[in-house]
Amino acid sequence: MSQHLPLNASGAAMQSYNNEMVKCIEDLCSKRDELRRQIEADQEEKTKLHNDIRLLTDKYEVGLITDVNFVAYLVSLPMS
Repeated sequence: MSQHLPLNASGAAMQSYNNEMVKCIEDLCSKRDELRRQIEADQEEKTKLHNDIRLLTDKYEVGLITDVNFVAYLVSLPMS
């Protein structure tokens, strides 16, 4: 759409300009849809990663508690 049509432009020129505008709008809609799909995929990946982090954090914290309890047990043993 690099041209501006004068008011007295022919019907064929106007139709060509209109067709070009329609194609540009369709291209923009297609790009918008693709971006929406990519955003949804990224959101799903983000949710999965957050869940993985939560699970790993829970495992780590349980491991720390187990280690602390084990050390406390060892400390409570009588020295021989």
